[in-house]
Amino acid sequence: AAYLSTHRKEAVATLEERSAVVLRHLSKGVEALTMVYKGSSAVKDDGGDITEAFVTAYGRNRRREMEIGHTIVGPHRDDILLYVDGKEARVYCSEGQKRSCAVAMKIAEWQRLRDATGETPIMAVDDVEMAFDGAHREALNEILMSLGQVFITSTQKLPYYPEEAHIEIGREKALTLG
Repeated sequence: AAYLSTHRKEAVATLEERSAVVLRHLSKGVEALTMVYKGSSAVKDDGGDITEAFVTAYGRNRRREMEIGHTIVGPHRDDILLYVDGKEARVYCSEGQKRSCAVAMKIAEWQRLRDATGETPIMAVDDVEMAFDGAHREALNEILMSLGQVFITSTQKLPYYPEEAHIEIGREKALTLG
């Protein structure tokens, strides 16, 4: 549990930095993204030994967990909170802004995988552009065109991509870039 929590916290810090850059690009410099890793509330990460904190919390909750049949303390209870311009995204953001945050995180994870492996991952995007206006779509396309091989699915034809990139499968549309 301590290992997972520690490494997740480190990963979120990396993703926050990269996601913030992507969201700034998508919003043309207007929006700032911050991410907070919220660890298990029963385990205080005060800089001390988190392993010992988990052991103590597990011991304290063991009887209750046996009664209800599942673990109530641990990294499975952790969360990542997103803030756009200091406001919690899930409460204050529009659907388009939430979608922009998700795309920013996905691109940040793509970058993290590329850097960790030295390989260029394949990017898969599903109907992401439905919630974007022209300016956001243009900014996203700039990023996608730089990623290597990208697969985009859509229920509509995407006229801003080259015709030779389009593939139709039944009523569905797909697009490959790269």
